[in-house]
Amino acid sequence: MARPDRGDTRAARSGHMQDRSVAVAPKFKGTLDQKIDAKGRVSVPAALRKVAEQCDPDFVPPTREAKGAPASILIVFEPGKMNCLECYSVEGMAAIDAMIDAHDIGAPEREALEYRYHANVTLTEIDGDGRIVIPLAHRSKLGLEGDIRFVGFGDRFEIWTQAAFDASRTSPTQALVSRYGENLNLRSLLQAKRVE
Repeated sequence: MARPDRGDTRAARSGHMQDRSVAVAPKFKGTLDQKIDAKGRVSVPAALRKVAEQCDPDFVPPTREAKGAPASILIVFEPGKMNCLECYSVEGMAAIDAMIDAHDIGAPEREALEYRYHANVTLTEIDGDGRIVIPLAHRSKLGLEGDIRFVGFGDRFEIWTQAAFDASRTSPTQALVSRYGENLNLRSLLQAKRVE
């Protein structure tokens, strides 16, 4: 008879068996500053790049024998409506597409979502040096030059100028403190249920 590993033994003794087959979707996390060059090339921070690679079914890592296939990033930018670039993995954008498809064809909500997430999307690949190229039109509208900021938000990461990020962001924690009071325990929100 096979001997259970120590984790299984402890779980069995405590009366709890964990399902280890449940996959946790990779999330974009962290706030990192990078330099963008005059041609719009910028290195995607390694932690964010890894998530993009894991969430692109066509990504093939390079080897000594083969070039591989790069991971893609989908950049969303609706001029006049956004102060940053929203960047999605291939799987992240597929999830958005599914949510858009749930709306009735011709509904104003669907048309607004299609305009933002279909008409205003640029597909870019992460090159062998871990860089993407941000289109000139996006850089010009947002003033992306020199040091720029990558901010992970789970299903996406955003690219900001440092000044715009600092000026436009009220701490989400501070907004909740205003709503719930000074004694707010953020850990209590982890158990909150979504409103259906």
